[in-house]
Amino acid sequence: MAVLVVAVVSIPVPPAAADLNADTSLTNSPYNVTGNITYDNENVGIAAFPNTGEIDQSAYTNTVNNNLSLGTVATSSGTYKLIGGSLSVSGNTLVGTAGSGTFYQDNSSGASYDTVGGTLVLGSQAGSSGSYNLTDTGTGHALSLAAQRASRSFKGPTASAKW
Repeated sequence: MAVLVVAVVSIPVPPAAADLNADTSLTNSPYNVTGNITYDNENVGIAAFPNTGEIDQSAYTNTVNNNLSLGTVATSSGTYKLIGGSLSVSGNTLVGTAGSGTFYQDNSSGASYDTVGGTLVLGSQAGSSGSYNLTDTGTGHALSLAAQRASRSFKGPTASAKW
């Protein structure tokens, strides 16, 4: 007599990544990266003034499948501080989407920032402003880029470097 044994194996499907929204109006700002994280989009500074948003990363890996947006609405303010670890953005990094945005990167601790498929945009919409500041406190090197977008014109970018 032959016996047929059938085993049913259930393979769990990982949940889809969600969006991270960081803002003082949500009481989660500053948001500290305390382990490896993955989100579809990260929106920092999602509510109007006086609320602000901030992400602080000193270690670990932060993977953004789509866009990282700082200062997402008019009069909002968003900041990303990359002091260590790795940040990988597959879409665009919008520093000052509709409000103001600031991106700090300090390479003295080996911080790594990579845009896989998109671009770094400073001041993406009318009335917005953005700045990107790259430093290496170990060597004293510094790079600063800033841009401000008026209603239809574009001021900047301004740049300064100390190498």
